[in-house]
Amino acid sequence: MTDLWPDFDISILQEPKENNSIKIIREQARILGKKLENKVKATFSKVHYHYREEPTNGLTSAFNTFKKLNMLGEIDTKKTLKKEETLEEELQGKIDASSLIKEQQYKFEIYNEKYRFRLFVYTYTLMYPNKILIDENIAKEIDQENEVFVENDRELRNLLHLIFSSQKVRHIIKMMMLEENL
Repeated sequence: MTDLWPDFDISILQEPKENNSIKIIREQARILGKKLENKVKATFSKVHYHYREEPTNGLTSAFNTFKKLNMLGEIDTKKTLKKEETLEEELQGKIDASSLIKEQQYKFEIYNEKYRFRLFVYTYTLMYPNKILIDENIAKEIDQENEVFVENDRELRNLLHLIFSSQKVRHIIKMMMLEENL
């Protein structure tokens, strides 16, 4: 039988590819507050979205009324059943590798009692490369694209240093600190 698989580079097994990015960025968020006596702090957290109802036309309004009646149990609908895959014996107990490439977005923001500013959004996957979407003006200042892919912890540290050292970030932190003293 013909082997249809490509040749794989198994030398990657010797390369350290551990992704410490979440730990690195969280530590940097903690350091800022300590460095500035908590007058300006930083946060690094998952991006969460919520949905709210918008004023709509009559058709959508009727649909929302239907949903509300359904939630109250006044309208009988078919129950939805959770579909679960049956795995072959040799696959049982194995973790789905899809989780290795699942993306999670995090935001890095600096803030004080009155203001906040988002420096970047970090798209994390278990393995590098990871993506950073940098504030447009900071990216221009540090001569980077708005969207940057980092391949390892070292590249991440270097990019964070450029972002944190930018004049825009320094200026915003200075303004936030001055505002705190007014």
